[in-house]
Amino acid sequence: MEKILVAESSEMDRSLLYEVFASQYELLHTDSSEEFVQMLVQYREELAAVLVEQALAERIPRESARTLVTLRIFENVPILLIVEKESDVVQRSKLPIPFSDVIGSPVNPIVAKKRVANLAAFFSNKKALEQVVTNQTKKILEQNRELKEQQRKINTINNDMLDTLSMVIEYRDVESGKHIHRIRKFTEVLLRILAEKYPKYQMTEDKIELITSASSMHDIGKIAIPDSILLSPRRLTYEEFRIMKQHTIKGCEILNQLDAVERNEYFRYCYDICRYHHEKWDGMGYPDGLVGDQIPIWAQVVSLADCYDALTSERPYKSAYSHEQAVEMIRTGACGAFSDEMLDCFSAALPKFRELAVRYADVANADKSISDSGRSKTVEQKRNDHLQDVYLKMDRNDLIETIEHLKKVQAEIQQEDREILCRLADYVFEFDLSGDMIHERKSSLKHICGFIPKNYEETVNVLAECCEVGYRSSFIKAFRLKNLHEKLSEGDERVILECRMDIGQEQRLPVRCVAIPVAAEKDQIGKVCFVISVLTGEGVNHRFDEDRERVTGLWNYMGIRREVDDYVQNTGKSGYHALVMIDIDDFRTINRLAGYRFGN
Repeated sequence: MEKILVAESSEMDRSLLYEVFASQYELLHTDSSEEFVQMLVQYREELAAVLVEQALAERIPRESARTLVTLRIFENVPILLIVEKESDVVQRSKLPIPFSDVIGSPVNPIVAKKRVANLAAFFSNKKALEQVVTNQTKKILEQNRELKEQQRKINTINNDMLDTLSMVIEYRDVESGKHIHRIRKFTEVLLRILAEKYPKYQMTEDKIELITSASSMHDIGKIAIPDSILLSPRRLTYEEFRIMKQHTIKGCEILNQLDAVERNEYFRYCYDICRYHHEKWDGMGYPDGLVGDQIPIWAQVVSLADCYDALTSERPYKSAYSHEQAVEMIRTGACGAFSDEMLDCFSAALPKFRELAVRYADVANADKSISDSGRSKTVEQKRNDHLQDVYLKMDRNDLIETIEHLKKVQAEIQQEDREILCRLADYVFEFDLSGDMIHERKSSLKHICGFIPKNYEETVNVLAECCEVGYRSSFIKAFRLKNLHEKLSEGDERVILECRMDIGQEQRLPVRCVAIPVAAEKDQIGKVCFVISVLTGEGVNHRFDEDRERVTGLWNYMGIRREVDDYVQNTGKSGYHALVMIDIDDFRTINRLAGYRFGN
């Protein structure tokens, strides 16, 4: 049975209250302030209400009142103050304890019963609601804990899968060694300095951890690069380097195919780092030529870390640069432009970078004598040595299964790329080389050149005649079968040329032509899918018109770049090429003062 505590010196009031509440509650009574405090503490969990005389309440010591407040008794038990006249104003500040309501003396039984019932019901409901809120809060906290645990497990799966892919890269790229581990360390150092120096990037501890982990994915696309290029013991040729640059895009394609990896914040960091870690602040990077803050800050950080590690690590075609040389090259822009903020963070990180580079150096760099003997090893020996190291880290069956999965993913990506390209193009033709047959999958060759050629070679020659004069030679060289054979053997998936072409009655239309060789057997082309897309949008024609400077007709930047690309790709020469460039200080100012006698 619930209890009511009555603290009243008036015998009459106590008798009245006993008559009113005896049948419903167990009554406790006292006329002492000290005993009142003790009983409140003792029975606080069982009290339905408390009725206390004003004079007695005023005698409660302040220290005892603070103890009652600390125990939160007044939040859970209603206090009715018995006053001489109910109409009298009671100054709460003079009382050491709070009260919920007042009731006059002598006590009116009906009024007292109603007041106590209302207050008891109110406080009971209040307790019930608080309990509901407490239970709901506990439930939400528990659910939140479970969600965090689930997210932790998902992140663990993501990390395990991506780490496995990272090891697959190390298995294929024998020169990487501890490269991925160093990149993580360098990235973490730069991120912590960035967080301290530039709070605008909001680099929280969780974000730093995610980006550091995601940095290991920067070279995942190398799994799709042919061994002849990835494992080359010499410096890459222009064409080989062009293929190598595709690892940024291939990596993103692989990530998009991993169904087990959740598309969350972590995935975004992996994707951005994989695609943009070779972009440069001045727009001279690849694959998208992003400029300035278009490059995600986490990709900028990994780019700088990767650049430093590449300089200070030995490669088959170069010796490792010293720490001082690498720092100077990065600061002077010899390896591409970085932002002032990145260079500021890099300067602050130099002592730590030097320490990490030594601590986690590849065996070849850690011991020069080993390095010298290591250079004499063949690529195959290095690959076998590295394979043994990978086997120590990873179960063989898992490794084989992962490699087979990635090969399947790569084949599916290539097929999907072809289908998407065909859907977006304006003209699609398929040439069966074994039977000299042409299948017009979208639109007709007759619409372009007025008739249907006999075979692929004739089609190339006819389409070249439709091109603007300056592009005809490049068109034939790019799409002849000999060139397609070379591209296929190098692992390239397509040949692309942008030019202007006469199509039907429309002249000098800007187009993108793509030839996709499809192998029938090893190193043999069975089919060629040829795609033509008409380019649209602002500035498209401008791109073709501005190859030469208007005043002198000399090549400008875009023109010389196109000519160099055409020379390297289509002359049929191999080995090294040279381009002589003369840089004249203040040329623009001199040219202006001379009345623009020379082009830019």
